[in-house]
Amino acid sequence: MEDIQRHARLRVGAQGRVVLPAGLRSALGFEEGTTVVAYIEGEGRLVIESPEAIQRALLAEWSGVAGERSLVDELLAERRAAAVREAEEVEADLAGPRREPVD
Repeated sequence: MEDIQRHARLRVGAQGRVVLPAGLRSALGFEEGTTVVAYIEGEGRLVIESPEAIQRALLAEWSGVAGERSLVDELLAERRAAAVREAEEVEADLAGPRREPVD
């Protein structure tokens, strides 16, 4: 099995530049001109990822959410049912308590 570089000690240089060693770049498939996304995760953790890796992670995380059902249709059905209940409540409030007239 090929030995892949997984970590390195880096130094922040002039103008805040950090150079990724060739072994890391190769392991990640980063070539000259590759666009990467950097963000802070937690406290003191800098993450550098390719946009493609982020997309794959998001697709994997959300792949099973909707399945065969339509979340939009579910929301509409819930709102319609709530509207019917609200209309029934208003109708009941308008009818008020039934009292017999006093002679």
